[in-house]
Parts: sequence; structure tokens; C-alpha cells
Amino acid sequence: MDWLGYVLFALFFVLPVLGGLGMVWREDRFYGPLAWRERLPLDAQNRMGVEGRDLFRDALRELRFALDHERAEDAAGWVEVARRRGWWIAELDAAAARDESLGKALRRVSARRADLEKRLVNIEGTRAVGTLAQAEKSAGRLEEAQAAARRRRDALRPEDWSRLRADTRAPFAWAQGEIARIVELHARSPALQERLTALAEAAVSEDEIAAWHDWEVQLVAWGRQKTPHYLRMHSQRPPLPAYASPAARRQALDAPRLRAEHEAGTGLTARASSPPRPSPARITTAPPAAPAHPTPGAYPGTLGRRRAQARALHEEMTLQVAQYDLDFDLQLAYPQFHNRDIPEVRAMDGAARRARDEWDLVKDLPERRLTAEDVAAYRDAVDAFKQAVLAADARVRLIGDAGISDAELRDLETARGLFRHVADPANPPALRERYRVRLVQTLRRLNDRPGGRVAFTTDGLLGLEAARGGVPED
Repeated sequence: MDWLGYVLFALFFVLPVLGGLGMVWREDRFYGPLAWRERLPLDAQNRMGVEGRDLFRDALRELRFALDHERAEDAAGWVEVARRRGWWIAELDAAAARDESLGKALRRVSARRADLEKRLVNIEGTRAVGTLAQAEKSAGRLEEAQAAARRRRDALRPEDWSRLRADTRAPFAWAQGEIARIVELHARSPALQERLTALAEAAVSEDEIAAWHDWEVQLVAWGRQKTPHYLRMHSQRPPLPAYASPAARRQALDAPRLRAEHEAGTGLTARASSPPRPSPARITTAPPAAPAHPTPGAYPGTLGRRRAQARALHEEMTLQVAQYDLDFDLQLAYPQFHNRDIPEVRAMDGAARRARDEWDLVKDLPERRLTAEDVAAYRDAVDAFKQAVLAADARVRLIGDAGISDAELRDLETARGLFRHVADPANPPALRERYRVRLVQTLRRLNDRPGGRVAFTTDGLLGLEAARGGVPED
């Protein structure tokens, strides 16, 4: 065999084997094998398609990884992602079982959508996730598949839609069971296991379906418009996957600053510049008689529901920030959460103000007077606030006591010790009261120190001063 023969042998036989070994290594390195609790019949697997099932399995792997590493917030996010991906393959199973040609068209949509989502849930330019140009091509292929699926979907009769929704329940119950099994086996906290199991087994609501549909719309818009990672804000966006590189995680933490610079420099908000077309491949969001290209706010009640969803997230993130004011144990553990010398903290404060301002504009409007632009602006502001809170929380937990002067550290350690005595019910009330007075004095000394990096909120201090024989109640 001459040298050309060896080259051809390497290209056609050796390189694919090496590539496969690399993929096996990556799966084993980050996740390990994952077996189904209940293996589906072969015909059901074929109807769901390889790419859709693999994307669902990826969410289960990420969920298991998050639980094994005690990342409760990531675990909750991956349960929600697994529900969405499980619903999509359940829909595909139901459609393909009734109409083979429709199933074939939707399997192509599922494959294209899986490729695009993998590119856009991570950060571009890091490791194997590709570039914005590749995401644009992937979005174009998805749109072509959607157009082909629309032609077949439009032939469905209204009664077909009702039957398809009913047929989706059984395969989705299988997906819910697989999610619940991962939670059962890997959640270490009984409270967390109960919460995640309830989330996994909850019935699918119309609001969820609308949010999942909107996520698919945004995937196409982000790909087509080459939207950078820091402007991809959506309630359905998954956490970063486990294999994300350190560079990707740094970029994710830096997203609020990049977004603020973008908006300050261009005068644009983070939402898409034009309303994207909804996905034609969704078989449950509208009957065949609906307009071919409805806008995201075209369905009755949609704007009101989206305002309510955004408000619920706004209140949740506001409460998360408030925990640093209400929980002195948390304040003492991470005393720089209100240190405005930290860029992420300043960005969080600015995002909180913007979210409040946007809410003031829409809170009193009756639904008939709401516009898609107003609701989108509020949703974008709340999503930016969420990302800013997560970034600030991650930053202050990462830096801990770094940068704090020796004098502040001594007072801080004193305050931590005093707080433990105040919170200890074994101490008599009179002793706890003396500790409480000293604790207030120490905290005020920390607050009043010129150039200090440690700050405690006025409301928290007033609550602690008002307490008698213990700490303020939550």
C-alpha cells in the first residue's frame, strides 16, 4: 500500500474512530452513561427522532450533574428544560403516530432545532459551540424545515388538533417519569427532591406552551440576527452546560456589563429589533385557521399573561435580593453584596431601577391598552435584572472577604461571633440582649468606616436594633 492509500485509510477509518473515542471521553468525563428507566418501543423511538431524544437526554444528564454537585438553582433550571424538550418529543410522537408525512417533516424540524439550541444555550467562540455565523446558518436551515412542515400542518382539521393534544399526554408522562427518576436518585435534600419532583410532574399549562413557543421563536431570531450571548435573555434559557469552558463562564458573568455598554452605546434595548415569526412546527399553539404569521401578542390574553409572568419573576428576584437584607447570617457570610465598588453590584442596582421604572409604566394599564412593545420592554428589563442578580450573587460569593481591610475583617469576625451568640437559643435572654447591643455597635462601626467595603442596609440595622432578646424575624 502506497502513502496515498495510508492517508485514505486514516481519513475513512482511523479519524472517525478517534472522533468517536473523543465523544465517549467527553461524555464519561462530564456525565457518565445514562440509561432510561423505561425504554421506549422501537417504533416510538423512531417517531421521536434521534436528535430530539438526545437533546432530552442531555437535559437529564445536566440535571444529574447539577444535583450531584449540589447546584440547586441549575437543577431547577434543567428540570424546566427537560420538561420543554420532553414535551416536544411527545408532540412529535403523537403527530407521527397519526400522520407519517407530518411526522417526517416535524422530525426534520426537531433535528434542526436541536442543532440551533445547542449552539445558542452556550457562549459562542468557546470550545465546540461554534460562531455566530454558524448559528445564522443553523437558523436558516431550521426556517426551511419549518416552512416544509407548515405546508403539511395546514392540512390538519380542527378535530385533528384535539386528538393530537390528547395523544401527547402518554409520551409526556414517560418523559416526566424519567425526570422524576433522576431527581429521586440524585437529590440529596428531601426538600429539594420534593420541590423538583413536583415541578417535573406538574401538568403542562397553556402559559408554559406559549413560553416554549416563544423560546423557539427567539432561537431563530437570535441565529438570524447574529445576536451575541449577552443579549440572549429569555425565561426559558437553560443554565450553562457542565462542559462550558472557563472562558464561557467568565463571559456569562460579564454579560450584564456588556449588555449595559451595548444599550448605552446604541440606545437599543436587548430585545430583538423586529418581531420574529413564530415557529410553524409547533402543533399545539394555534388551530389551522390561525394567521400564517401571527405576532407573539396576537392571541387573546397573551399580553396580560406575559405581564403577569414577568411580574412574578420580578418579585422573585426582588425577594432574592431582599434575603441579603433580611438574613443576617447571609449578610455576614457575604458582606460585600451591597458594595458598589464591585461592577456586578452596580449593574444589579441599575437593572433593578430599570425594572421598577418599566413596571411603573405597565402596572396600571388595562390589558386592552397594553402593547406588545411595552410588555416586551418590561420583560427584557426583568430578564436583565435576573441576570444581574445572579451575576452579583456569584461574584460576591466568589470574592468572599477579598479586598477587605484588616480592621474591617476584625470587626466582621467579631460581628459573626456575636451573631452566633444572639441566635443561639441556649443563651439566656439577658445575655443574648447584651450580645445584640454589641452586634449593633460593631455593624454601625463597619458601616461608618470611611472607604470601607462592607455595608449593611439601614432597614436591616433598624430591625436588629428594634429586636429584643433575639434577632429580627424574617
